[in-house]
Amino acid sequence: MIVKRKLNPYLPVKLEDVYDKNGKLPLKAVYVGENYICSVSDGYTLVPNEDAVNLVKASLNELNIGYSDYTEYFNGRVFNKVIEIKDKPLNIGNNEIINPCIHIFNSYDCTLAFSIAIAASRVLCTNFLFIENPKVIKNIHYYKRFSSEKLYSNDFISEISNTILENMNRFDSQKVSWIKMKDFDVNKDNFYKIMTLIDIPNAYIEKVKSLIERLYKCNQKVNLWRIYNAFSYILTSPKCINDLPTAGYMNAALRPNIGKANEYLKKVNNAFLNMVN
Repeated sequence: MIVKRKLNPYLPVKLEDVYDKNGKLPLKAVYVGENYICSVSDGYTLVPNEDAVNLVKASLNELNIGYSDYTEYFNGRVFNKVIEIKDKPLNIGNNEIINPCIHIFNSYDCTLAFSIAIAASRVLCTNFLFIENPKVIKNIHYYKRFSSEKLYSNDFISEISNTILENMNRFDSQKVSWIKMKDFDVNKDNFYKIMTLIDIPNAYIEKVKSLIERLYKCNQKVNLWRIYNAFSYILTSPKCINDLPTAGYMNAALRPNIGKANEYLKKVNNAFLNMVN
């Protein structure tokens, strides 16, 4: 599945000098195709979205890992692409398959460095599960010291490859925890008690309550795994978090903060592990 927005993220992008009546300014104008996007510092080093994607795919090819394009978003300034890994599926029971995936982030307006994060996608739905303690590579292209030679070097591709490989190994260790969560049934009374143990902002708690309460109303079985996925959905799905008052920087498609999403999910994960172990 590939979701593309109106703007083509792979249009040619360029920097042009900016002038006023007194002459040249210490700024650069960013153009995507013929569209003016914004002005940035004169020290800005542009990383085209296409190059960011190609660097990650080159790393996967180096590792001989099969992959496919999953989702894609671009609003003219911020870019997010998800690549799903096909060679490392995990079956946690009842044919529920989890595939590793790689989030690629980039921006043309200095808000977001070219970076990657390792996550997981459930085949049965479209939300993402960020693995615990993912390592994120960043090349902060706002600073001159990260030159194009550094960015496109074999060493940089190898660094991305090593990070991907390291985090693929984390999935096997988390499989046991996910299976335990799936086997831990939660009745309605216990569900509300569990919610009091989760130390994250209340806006997210209330959204999760709303999702799970629908399951109880339909007499569906609820377990820790379903609750965990509800938290992952709220924290990482643009459709769900746009209306949350604290979610502007949490939206993975608009202005991501993978560290914050992972921090909250780690708290949920730790609380649930204490219950099943």
